[in-house]
Amino acid sequence: MRTKGQKRVGRNRGSGEREPNGRLQRSSNRRDKIKDVVREARERHGVPSNFSDNPQSGYVLGWFYYNRDIDRRQHDTGLFIAELVWEYHRHFLNSRPPIAQAIDIARVAGRGMDTQPHPAVDKIKTRYAAMEAAIRAVDGPGKPVSQMIARYCITDDKVSQVTDYMLDKLRVGLNRVHREFDTEIAFMFAGQTLIQKYIPEKNAEHVD
Repeated sequence: MRTKGQKRVGRNRGSGEREPNGRLQRSSNRRDKIKDVVREARERHGVPSNFSDNPQSGYVLGWFYYNRDIDRRQHDTGLFIAELVWEYHRHFLNSRPPIAQAIDIARVAGRGMDTQPHPAVDKIKTRYAAMEAAIRAVDGPGKPVSQMIARYCITDDKVSQVTDYMLDKLRVGLNRVHREFDTEIAFMFAGQTLIQKYIPEKNAEHVD
């Protein structure tokens, strides 16, 4: 027990400028080293050096947009789908982040009976079902549209080879989901700035 006037024993608080979270501010040298590691990893996967510093190069949809393989509304729709799926799993299924197969509601285990639903669970479920219906409306045998949405919007697959056929199926699904949620998507990503590579022969803005 500590008596009156006795000093508290413990580690001395380091001096120096601190970050908002209370930690001592890291040296710029360390931050630069971390950035170098990230930059080198991205460049090993084919990201050009003049783009590897941009956060947009860290995810597949950002890379597709930079290369003009998808347009801005398709890019934003892909991020919207990822967030909606994440919300569905977190609030309705009370499960871990989804795997690729989770794009199909029927293939995902339900929430436990003893788990209380989130207050907004009905709205989330309705929006998720609307997204699924939109994708199914343009899908075909083997569910190629669902597979491409799952691969590039949900699991952010940076490894597999991308073909024109795969991109076409991705665009078809993104366009259909955008028609369903266009106002919500526009509001969610208003003001966000992205960059594109100049490719005269590519004009993804008119791809349907």
